[in-house]
Amino acid sequence: MNLLSFGFWFGYTALPMTPWIFQALGLANAALFVAGFVVLAIQKWSGMSKLMRQSMRRLAGLLSTMGFVGLSLCFFVWQGIPFLSMRVFWIAWFAVFIWWGWWVWKQYKQGMKVLQSANENASYEKWLPKPKGK
Repeated sequence: MNLLSFGFWFGYTALPMTPWIFQALGLANAALFVAGFVVLAIQKWSGMSKLMRQSMRRLAGLLSTMGFVGLSLCFFVWQGIPFLSMRVFWIAWFAVFIWWGWWVWKQYKQGMKVLQSANENASYEKWLPKPKGK
């Protein structure tokens, strides 16, 4: 079994995974799925700013969706479904997970910059004179 061979990644019928790898993938994806709902619950019941709630919602969506897709891929491998158990789908899953995580992080950082500039603007404007007559 050569990891760099075309048939290993794109074979129509994939060979079964080593049991400990299959179990580790299943547990990791189940943990992602559950963590998404835990993050969503934390976001709902804690008093966070709007920016943090929005970031937590995005993170919860990432975790629960990727956990569900990963569990689905584990199910396809377990059942031995020819096309859907191809290992190339794991590479695609990982690439989408990294890209989506980067996007969530970028949106969070962008929001923090906006929040910081708003705080700096508010601290500057508190020393400006107030308009009279209103």
